[in-house]
Amino acid sequence: MPTFQRSERLRSRKLIARLFQEGQSFMAFPIRIVWLPLSDEERQSMGAACRAQAAFSIPKRLYKKAAERNRIRRQMREAYRLHKEALYARLESRDLTIALLLIYTAKTPPSWEQLSSSMRRLVRHFERDAALPPPN
Repeated sequence: MPTFQRSERLRSRKLIARLFQEGQSFMAFPIRIVWLPLSDEERQSMGAACRAQAAFSIPKRLYKKAAERNRIRRQMREAYRLHKEALYARLESRDLTIALLLIYTAKTPPSWEQLSSSMRRLVRHFERDAALPPPN
């Protein structure tokens, strides 16, 4: 059973700032995904088994109540957790480690089908060789 461990959570403020400055993004409605390949030294600080660090964001501008934001964040984490193994397999084949920021953009609360299909599109995006830089 896949888990979402502490080492897989993106907590570094410096790395999050770099994501917004240098990261690439794409939409998998209702989620905007910002990602950045990590350097070798950043990889080593993450741990050997971890191929991606992820953070989840829901804008306060769209959802005023913390309870609503927390519920959507929990649903996004669960959808990510269930599709994580396929993503890791793609990243492993490319010898790539990434930082991910998933931002919920819709004005209505998500259905499970929407979130699940967004995560499948996330994995599919990293399956295409053109979307990734060549391995080092």
